[in-house]
Amino acid sequence: TKVGDLIQFSSESHGVRLITTNACVPELNKEGLCTVQVIVEGVQPGAETFVTAKCNNKSAVAYIEVVSELKTRQRQGKN
Repeated sequence: TKVGDLIQFSSESHGVRLITTNACVPELNKEGLCTVQVIVEGVQPGAETFVTAKCNNKSAVAYIEVVSELKTRQRQGKN
């Protein structure tokens, strides 16, 4: 994988909308890793999904759970 290669994101949940579907590999750090921001929108509270990123022969997976704003505030100790 090199700078500029295409990364494709996918998800199979109807409760989570994937806003970012493609990105290019940015500059790599000294370990050969990079960070890419992926934007998702929670459509249905309680929905769960995995977002898969594929680039050439590599892939990565992230777990996402949609929570309501009220539940988020309660987790942060703000009522």
